[in-house]
Amino acid sequence: MLRLTMNESNDNTCFSPTLPTKEIQSLFDSSKPESFLQVASLIDGIKRQFEIRYHPNVHWLTNEKSRWSGCSQQIKNSDILIFKKQQMSIEIEIIWYAEINKNQELIMNIIAKIDDRTNFQLPLGVWKQYEQEKILKDFESELKILIEILYKHKNM
Repeated sequence: MLRLTMNESNDNTCFSPTLPTKEIQSLFDSSKPESFLQVASLIDGIKRQFEIRYHPNVHWLTNEKSRWSGCSQQIKNSDILIFKKQQMSIEIEIIWYAEINKNQELIMNIIAKIDDRTNFQLPLGVWKQYEQEKILKDFESELKILIEILYKHKNM
């Protein structure tokens, strides 16, 4: 998203890969309010890194199902995560909620929806420094636990 808004040419037929972690981290300055674009870039970076680490078992349906909404202090992203393990596939709707509070801290939570009746709230924490790797680590550990629970439940 950041590359698209900064692109000065009229050719939008090709999209570059997401920003490297160091470039994303340099965008953040805790002395100023965060913008929608910065938080969206952070979430997108976390999703891409998660997909890279667990490829080919993980796939986001970003192109078909991803939805973004929010304003400069709040953001919501909804996307479908497909996780494959042992010849089984699980679809999980992941809804990211991020908010910048009055102390300029990033509060992140995700809701993992398995179906209309089954939702899991996975708090990612409150962050003064928005370090993508630390948030990714928390996201990974929360999701790994959830996926293990779901596979054990399906195998029962």
